[in-house]
Amino acid sequence: MSASFVGTVWAGNAINEKGLCIAGVSAHQSEYRTEAGTSGGIIDRTVIQYGSNVREALDIKKAHPNIGKVGCHILLDGRGECMITEGTPTEKFGTIVTDDFCFSTGLFTSGKVTAQNEPNYIRPKIARKETIDRMYESGEITFTVDGMKKLLSHHAPDPGSVCRHNKEHGECTQSARIMICDKRELLISDGPPCCSEFEKFTLKKQ
Repeated sequence: MSASFVGTVWAGNAINEKGLCIAGVSAHQSEYRTEAGTSGGIIDRTVIQYGSNVREALDIKKAHPNIGKVGCHILLDGRGECMITEGTPTEKFGTIVTDDFCFSTGLFTSGKVTAQNEPNYIRPKIARKETIDRMYESGEITFTVDGMKKLLSHHAPDPGSVCRHNKEHGECTQSARIMICDKRELLISDGPPCCSEFEKFTLKKQ
């Protein structure tokens, strides 16, 4: 079960019947393209279609070179293992998460990938990271479904806003998704999360 763009088979935000979840955000890096490979969106779909857990998901990602840029992903499985992945088109890296709360705004944090020097692209990602750190550390948000809804609905002067859909400024938050792996549930907002209700979808038991 996944949420993606109309007309695509991508699975950048998805959960499968085994409880494996993938959530990602695109990121620029120094090496954009290889001569041969597969779209990252198709690789993500392969992960969610065939992967049973985080380790299998990373193995699948490593086995397929990307055409174009890669994203930063959070992988989570029904056993409770969590990993943040990033990489270049030909190399993928995984960092095991040991904290009770983690997030990715599309910044490379492993130290193994060098981002391009694109200040206008990177600036809002850094600002959103600072916003989320501050909100969590101050107790303004909690690691609950309601807490995630509050976080995703957060507005502030640019570039630190989490929900960003001012078209005049080129902002395009169109929807938000929350996954609950042990319940096999995917919550999707029908529009920007600050002004839309979340609809819940549940995978049927096999």
